[in-house]
Amino acid sequence: MTTRKMIASGIALAMTAAMMLSACSPQESSAPSTDATGDTCDPNLELVLWRPGDVSATPIKNAIERFNQTSQCGTVLFEEVPSDTIDEKLRMTLGTDQGPDMFVSHGGAHLWEQASDPKTIYQPASTEVADSFWPWAERLTTLDGVNYGIPSSGTEPIMLFYNKKILEENGLQPPKTYDDLLAAVDVLSKTDKIPIVICNQAWVLLMLWEWLVDRIGGEQLWESCVQGEWKSCWENPAMLEATQKIVELKAHGAFADNWASVDYGAGGSEPLMTTGKGAFYLMGSWGYTSMLTADPDYVKENIGFIKMPEVTGGTGNPTNVIGNPTRSVIITNKAKLSLAQEFTKELTSDQFVKDAITGGQVPTNKNAVDFANLSETPEFTEFLLKTIGEANYFTQSWDVGVTSLGSTVEPEMERVLLGEITAEEFVAAALTMDPNA
Repeated sequence: MTTRKMIASGIALAMTAAMMLSACSPQESSAPSTDATGDTCDPNLELVLWRPGDVSATPIKNAIERFNQTSQCGTVLFEEVPSDTIDEKLRMTLGTDQGPDMFVSHGGAHLWEQASDPKTIYQPASTEVADSFWPWAERLTTLDGVNYGIPSSGTEPIMLFYNKKILEENGLQPPKTYDDLLAAVDVLSKTDKIPIVICNQAWVLLMLWEWLVDRIGGEQLWESCVQGEWKSCWENPAMLEATQKIVELKAHGAFADNWASVDYGAGGSEPLMTTGKGAFYLMGSWGYTSMLTADPDYVKENIGFIKMPEVTGGTGNPTNVIGNPTRSVIITNKAKLSLAQEFTKELTSDQFVKDAITGGQVPTNKNAVDFANLSETPEFTEFLLKTIGEANYFTQSWDVGVTSLGSTVEPEMERVLLGEITAEEFVAAALTMDPNA
């Protein structure tokens, strides 16, 4: 046997022996994989997220799909829950095995009322992720200094729509103050036009109070109402002054005589604007989309929009916004926190913002303005993004932010506008309706 063959044979025998030894020796187990936080990673883990399945859910559904395609440490399952049952279902299941790992909430009173002990049932949101959104969004999901939510849907502020043609024909400009609006009402009430369009829905009438109370009393008053300080809330002079101004508008002929028989939306209030019968329309931003659907050419040419006018002498910041701020993802104590927080990062992605804007939403992400040109109504979207970006504070709609505040006094608001009770009687009645008494 040549030397080369002997060497080769020796190497082969050594390799065989090594393989046999390895097969007979105990194996060291490989270290478990970990996620971005260093936590143990389980690719089979699945987190369930509850949310109503309306069209506004598309961006978060797409975000879940993208996350699941790249995540190596678990996935998220979207579970549609009807909007009319989700609140009750959450109250029954939060803190139990039947509850979700995550759910989407308007925040405010609903969020704290749903859980027996929010600080043990909800888990904190990622501070890094939350910083990608406007600060006022975080306020809605913060309890005792801890934020529990990450915005996941568009914002819907209340604004004042106006008919450009009607104002121009009557020598008027869009009002900057309440006094400007009252002066415009005085002019328009002498024409065949309706100065301010309202309808028979209590939540629409509620917007009048939301606007004026904020501009007169500021966010401090709203915060006292949120905290359940019913007496100090209604005894604040801003409540009476706001009601007096609504009575004043009515006395000057601001509203149609038959407003109580006018339905909301496409079947009533909006055609008054799209057919040139109404001059002003107090409504949430969704009203613009609805009017566009009815008559896009007329709306694009004739309907303008401004922030709610300020009140001279009021303490409210004129940049404050009122309406539906956003809906946020809340993480429950059932979820693996590291995986849930990792998912919420997807809500800060450029693609999430693009999906929201192309779907007709106005997301609360700070960088959304960079993609406003993707909207079918870029001028309107840019206006909304500028408005929320400059906002000092975003007051949540009363019937969402403080459920008792809206539902308790709504019937009395109707009586004010029907002329059945005075402003003083309205406030006195509200003081007797303390749900905490």
